[in-house]
Amino acid sequence: RDAPARAGEHPHRLAIAAETREPLIAALTAFLAGAPHDALSTGLAPHAAPTPRRPVFVFSPQGAQWIGMGRHLLADAPAFRASFHRSDRVYADLTGESLLAALLADGPADRWRDVAVVEPLLVALEIALADQWRAWGVLPAAVVGHSMGEVAAAHIAGALDLADTLR
Repeated sequence: RDAPARAGEHPHRLAIAAETREPLIAALTAFLAGAPHDALSTGLAPHAAPTPRRPVFVFSPQGAQWIGMGRHLLADAPAFRASFHRSDRVYADLTGESLLAALLADGPADRWRDVAVVEPLLVALEIALADQWRAWGVLPAAVVGHSMGEVAAAHIAGALDLADTLR
């Protein structure tokens, strides 16, 4: 279960050229017996520095936890704050509404169930969080998202500009 998932991490190599099951079994049997076989090739991988692993950024759909986290990061994380303010300006140009005002507003919990408010707000929060991680030097190998998280992931991947993302 804890074994590496990529063959590149194992030093030993085994290759078998076979078109059907029978020659494959014969070559594997020879390998296990330590005997030579024409279809069999073994060796060691050349020594190379390990490739650093990078995370995958996963962008989730709606969740109330984002509001409190966003408020704290807005106060404490400069790259998050700059990114969120950038989204707020673009969104205000598009709609005349403020994502910052929505984030900081106190009000009934029902307001956070209104998709017209919460969806663009959560996308802006996810983008700002990804920008903060990148400012800390954490760069993703890939991005994925579910539901509204797909929109944020598309922006971080470079597939959507900020205006199209927030639209």
